[in-house]
Amino acid sequence: MVNASEIIDSQNDKDAFIESSIPKACLLGNLNFDKEYDKAIEEGKRIEAEYPNDYFEHCNLMVSYFKKGDVENCNKEAKLAIIKGHHTGYCENRLSINLYKARKYHQVIQLSEIEENPRFGLFFDDVYKRKLRAQKHIDKATDTKEERLFTDEEIEELYQNVEKQKALHEWYIRIRSLINEKLCKLKKKDWLNDKSVVEEMGFYTNELIELSRKYGYLC
Repeated sequence: MVNASEIIDSQNDKDAFIESSIPKACLLGNLNFDKEYDKAIEEGKRIEAEYPNDYFEHCNLMVSYFKKGDVENCNKEAKLAIIKGHHTGYCENRLSINLYKARKYHQVIQLSEIEENPRFGLFFDDVYKRKLRAQKHIDKATDTKEERLFTDEEIEELYQNVEKQKALHEWYIRIRSLINEKLCKLKKKDWLNDKSVVEEMGFYTNELIELSRKYGYLC
């Protein structure tokens, strides 16, 4: 039988992770949507100072700088978003395109090969195909093989964040399942005539809402 202490104890396994500041990062997305790129950059810098590991914020800043035509800072924020954990292919593709247009073919290849590593665990077809095109034109590259897109330390941080996200996702699914299991059992009881059952259902419902608010973005 699942009890409250079992769920609460399980929630304590997540101490290696941080709560996402998605609502703040979404503000940047809204500003970008309204084409208020300067405001988005100003607000993004403020959020970045408070939440330096928020990859949603870095992704939205990437868009702001791209729309402003600031490729250097666009690439910088794309790299940070990728390192910190934004892996939908959106930031990877934007960075790959920018590098390809600048004929930084060695770095285009590096980006793809980092993602081809089994520790990354994802595959983005457009980034890979751009790598193949870059290899064909490598003699016209404006960069050299010695120029690094990511340092060894950044690559290791990237892979570690991938692994943390996988563990956090598994934790979230497990806790959500435990709470739903408890709610299902409570619903089979005489909750219409038992106030204690209603109170317990309210407790677990609130736990589920709070869990989804903090970590629902993982699904």
